[in-house]
Amino acid sequence: MTFSQRVCALLLSVALLPACIPLGACAQAEEPEIISEAAVLMDAQTGQILYEKNMDERMYPASITKILTGYLALKYGNPADELTMSEEAFRQVPRTSSHIGLLPEEVITMKDALYALTLVSANDAAVAIAENISGSVEEFAYLMNEEAAQMGAYNTHFVNPNGMPDENHYTTARDMALITAEALKMPDFYTFFGASKYELPKTNLSEARALVSKNKFIDGSMDCPGLLMSKTGWTSSALGTLVTVAKRGSTTLIAVAMKSPELEDKYTDTQALFAYGFGNFQRTRLSRNLMEDKMRQQGMGENGCLEGYTPVDVLLPKAADPKEIILTVPGGFDAGLGVSTVPVSVDIPVGGKVLHLADLLLTLAEAAPLAEAEPAPAAAVLPQEESSVHPGGLILLGLAAVVGLLGLAARKKVHS
Repeated sequence: MTFSQRVCALLLSVALLPACIPLGACAQAEEPEIISEAAVLMDAQTGQILYEKNMDERMYPASITKILTGYLALKYGNPADELTMSEEAFRQVPRTSSHIGLLPEEVITMKDALYALTLVSANDAAVAIAENISGSVEEFAYLMNEEAAQMGAYNTHFVNPNGMPDENHYTTARDMALITAEALKMPDFYTFFGASKYELPKTNLSEARALVSKNKFIDGSMDCPGLLMSKTGWTSSALGTLVTVAKRGSTTLIAVAMKSPELEDKYTDTQALFAYGFGNFQRTRLSRNLMEDKMRQQGMGENGCLEGYTPVDVLLPKAADPKEIILTVPGGFDAGLGVSTVPVSVDIPVGGKVLHLADLLLTLAEAAPLAEAEPAPAAAVLPQEESSVHPGGLILLGLAAVVGLLGLAARKKVHS
């Protein structure tokens, strides 16, 4: 084989290699290995679940309970409100648990109580908040459960405001993410749950006290880029629990880890969850044109349309094509119904699994074709379609030209 023939053979083998790889194929990011018994990673904006492990299994929350307590304090109270520690509240908090040493008849503000609640997980401050908002711990627990149910946290039942052990005090990783997502909407929530230190002023019974967070994300001893808030918990029955919120770019994610066996497991699990979510997903808009095309596959007529559709933003794996989404209409779509509103599940296949993106209510209608003079609706920007010509084919065309030139050169050499 001549030198020119060997070069051609080598180039040809390189050109054929891509032809064996399907267009659009891309290795999917592996899900993180989580040590905690339950965990969830949720998009704060949409509630979309990016990762889950036993997320609906009921578990003891310990002090992450205080996220809901703090939310209710901000919703129904005022930072300037004065709270008086009752004798009954004093007796409810074991001195061996986390507290700031509030005494019977000691007066602090709601603002002070919230900083104590978040920075040092003060159980006595939680009880003081509960009594101020609802009059008693029992009534406050009723309010907690009522509000949690309204947030969609249906596997949650709380009996106290601080997470002290009780077999009837439980929640799930998903429910804690839902509760946190709602709490994030409350003004000043980050002010308290993202704080690193605070000086509790002198009260009628105590001198000023310095409150410093021991949360490893908040004190900076462990890295968490984009950190907005974090709340830890621990009891012998709950083991380690942690809820953390971080924002990078335009995306805010909520990570929950529950029943972590060792002290740092909940932190390393949370780091792994954020690395997976922020590193492998991007926000993508589902355009009206795309959704209508998918609904036609479900039985909507060619002239059908979505009425009042607002483009939906979801988090898609970076390797996924929005055109691969799957819309499922339970029972199918009956085009004969005219205008109708149907529930639709939006999913996408990723790496051998199906990722659920959203549950929507879409209003469908049969419509006349667009007039010729009427411009078609603008579609949202989607990834460009691959060329129908395979890259390997383009290379082969180039090689054909090279082979021709080499052959021509060889013939000239023979005749020279």
